[in-house]
Amino acid sequence: MAVEEQGIEAVWPEGPRLKQALAERDNRMRFVREVKEGKLLLHAHTRASLLDHLKAQGYADTPSSLASLLEMSASLFTSDGIAQVEAERDRANEELSRSRGAAADAARRAVRAQVEAVEGRKQRLEAEVREMEEGKAAVERSAAEVEEVVKAKVGKVLDAINAREGELAGVVQRVATTKKTQIGEKQEDIEHMTKCVAEVLSSVDAALNMSDPYDLLDASSGLSGRVDTLLRSAGEGGLSATESSLELELDLTKQLQAIACIAFAP
Repeated sequence: MAVEEQGIEAVWPEGPRLKQALAERDNRMRFVREVKEGKLLLHAHTRASLLDHLKAQGYADTPSSLASLLEMSASLFTSDGIAQVEAERDRANEELSRSRGAAADAARRAVRAQVEAVEGRKQRLEAEVREMEEGKAAVERSAAEVEEVVKAKVGKVLDAINAREGELAGVVQRVATTKKTQIGEKQEDIEHMTKCVAEVLSSVDAALNMSDPYDLLDASSGLSGRVDTLLRSAGEGGLSATESSLELELDLTKQLQAIACIAFAP
């Protein structure tokens, strides 16, 4: 079977029948010609040997072709009969060719339709791919833009945090410096107060050792004023008036006042 016939076989259902009819017409035309030309001597064969001889000579072995050759009318071996057989063979060949051509056209149309369908599908797929690529590019651009926005915002936040950290560090530094200064000043106040308390205690000891009541009274009055001054200085310096040294000084002053009262009692 030819390649072309293999391609149109699916759309050419009449092909096998027409080819068989043409093969039978070929057998009939060849048979009458060989008999007329003396190439085939019928009287030299039996029926069986004649069938074997025809097969060996390449006659188409169709279901009824070879047997029907032996049943042909004698009139077909005449000139008119041979022309009739040839005309029948030509008509079968023309019918086969015409049918094959129509089937080939139908096959080409079917193939063309398939090609167009495949091409259409290809174009749709290409369009879908382009759309997907464009969408991907748009997403990538959007992602890049979002990333830039996020980076910018994060950068601003970090800058603000760094600035705030700098401000806080400055505040901490100033507070630490102020605190250190205040501690130093209070330390100086405490040292001054300690010195004053020591002087007052020394005066108290001296007053207690006085034997003259009038001298003791004068010393007690002076010590009371010194104690008041000392307490005011402590309050202005931020020191508590309940410091142990000041309480001691206050108690001693009270003792001196009590001694004076006893000494000058009537």
